[in-house]
Amino acid sequence: NHYTIAMYAIRHGKHVYCQKPLCHTVNEVRLLTEEAKKYPKVVTQMGNQGHSGSSSAMLRDWGQANSVGPIREVIAYATRFLSHHHIRRIMIGGTDDNIARFKDALPKSWQSLVVGDFPMSMSAGDAEVMEQATVEALATQKKINASLVEQAITLAAKGSSGVTGLNDTLNAIHEGRVKTLLVDETFEQAGFRCQGCGYLTTQEIADCPFCGGAFERIDSAAEMGVRVALQKNADVKVLRENVQLQEAGHIAAILRY
Repeated sequence: NHYTIAMYAIRHGKHVYCQKPLCHTVNEVRLLTEEAKKYPKVVTQMGNQGHSGSSSAMLRDWGQANSVGPIREVIAYATRFLSHHHIRRIMIGGTDDNIARFKDALPKSWQSLVVGDFPMSMSAGDAEVMEQATVEALATQKKINASLVEQAITLAAKGSSGVTGLNDTLNAIHEGRVKTLLVDETFEQAGFRCQGCGYLTTQEIADCPFCGGAFERIDSAAEMGVRVALQKNADVKVLRENVQLQEAGHIAAILRY
């Protein structure tokens, strides 16, 4: 057994590396310890193969990346990473205490980018973290999209920088005023496109009010509007099952001016 072999090796001046269990009884451990003290030049060590597991490897990586340590050091490393990769939204996972400490220590300019947090064990692997973060990110994005829809509808009702419905939205797209375009993923509607300037409308009119060109009928005015909006650097968000957006005509926009 381990005790007998280790004792024999120590007495013969051999270094000892012994896997667990070191001994069968506490008394054997004490005898082995006392014997080792008699041979100060003999190096002894007990092994634990658990140190080769994925969790230990992850802790090693954190240490090498300087991402483990006093909270100020962690924040310094995180802000460098966020800045280098141009991160605009932050989600924080961990224990309640660590999440609170991390948020409080973040510079205010970064605190405004935190969109959510979720409980996560410090020993969780990459796959578990990514899975939970994805679930939380999707839920957060849904809330953000719902808020944008409500904002667009409110602005449109006030006659301010918002529009709803396909025709008004197409007009705003053509004028380059759309900042954020919100469209239901199942929405499709036919319309007309000017063969001269590309102006899109749902109304059948003879001449284009912008260039005087003739119109052609197209089957997908909504889809074409999305393409034009993207070309004009609008932020396009395709939403699923948003009742407010559907009731507002399946499409809406927040305007630049």
